Amino acid sequence: MALRSHSISQKNILRTPIPWIALLFFALLFPHFKTAYVDTFDSADLLFNVARVISLFVTVALYVVKGHRADSRVGFLIAFEFCLLLSTLLQGGAVIPFVSSYVLGLGVYLLVDLYSSKPRMIVGILFFVGEVLVYANLISMIVAPDGLYVSKLLGYYHNWILGYKNQFLPFFICFATASFLKMRYSRKYLRPIALLAAMLFSLILGKSSTSLIVMVIFVIGMVMAETRMRLIFNPYLLAVIVVAVFFVVVLLSSSETISGFIAAVANRDVTFSGRTLIWSSVMDAIVQRPLLGWGVMPDADHITLLGHPEASSAHNFYLEVLLSGGFLALFVYGAFVVLVLKRLKSHEGSYASKLFAVALFALGIAYMTEAYSNPIIFVLFALASNVEKYAYAEKERPLALLPDAKASLSAQLPATN
Repeated sequence: MALRSHSISQKNILRTPIPWIALLFFALLFPHFKTAYVDTFDSADLLFNVARVISLFVTVALYVVKGHRADSRVGFLIAFEFCLLLSTLLQGGAVIPFVSSYVLGLGVYLLVDLYSSKPRMIVGILFFVGEVLVYANLISMIVAPDGLYVSKLLGYYHNWILGYKNQFLPFFICFATASFLKMRYSRKYLRPIALLAAMLFSLILGKSSTSLIVMVIFVIGMVMAETRMRLIFNPYLLAVIVVAVFFVVVLLSSSETISGFIAAVANRDVTFSGRTLIWSSVMDAIVQRPLLGWGVMPDADHITLLGHPEASSAHNFYLEVLLSGGFLALFVYGAFVVLVLKRLKSHEGSYASKLFAVALFALGIAYMTEAYSNPIIFVLFALASNVEKYAYAEKERPLALLPDAKASLSAQLPATN
């Protein structure tokens, strides 16, 4: 009997279909996880860039061939890209940074949106990539505490596999989101919790206080998501908080009287490590070209325009959009975000809705001090735009709770004497 069961088990293994869809999704998504460390190797850098462009074209082709319906969110995201492209061409900006920072982000969004009917597959692949990159980066930080290399532009920023410490967060927010969904779907907690702990420990080792605060907010928010609290997960409320914080930050940076008073009372530097000085220059530049901005620029042009050696970006995503595409681009981007939040609101109360709302809130807060150009961030928006599929996956029976396949087959066989 045991031999017969073993034989059938082997046959079933051999007959198991190869997960071609998962392999294709992984092959198209993985190049977008290009890390800053890859840039230090010319051949690898070129290979990843070519792979990312190929992934973009293949994704668009699949989107069209499969007849996947492009909704209003896709429309506004494309309009946002068009506004930035228009500004870049009219103002003599650089097309290559535009493609690497924004067009590839559209490709990531379309890819995750295209395969949104398989939420568990997407979560599994994101979690797997997260384990590989997070642990490899953490090991590099332990082995080389002073960094594996220094940045080409300024020459003194110490970097690891995921780049400079401020560049960790786009990866970490995506991987943390996948970790929480992994726990929810599988009811297994060891690996997801270990991955979350590794990310937090990496930020502690890197001494990235802003990123660490954002990740702690994310984790605390998801702990609270297990309670009956509902109001604080309202996506519109969280968006209003982000907007309010933005205006407070802008007011603080533009008023020497207010910032000076706070500094005197608190006896602390309130320039956010010198960022408010950069923001002041950014706002002066925005006033000069408010409607269409200056176009997307490479790092060196940022520094020349803003007049600060560390102003390779605006160090604030919202100001960066205003600087690059003006109020037109910011308005279209805001409309895209509102539509995403509207979808979350329609499924308010589900764990997936709470998770994506907190993830986007954490990203919105992080945008206050950094202008992340990593296209992988658009994974979050694609997940949130398909929240109903991830909410439905919560109700599916976890694989770990299904009866053992071998035992089930044995029970169906006729008894032998």
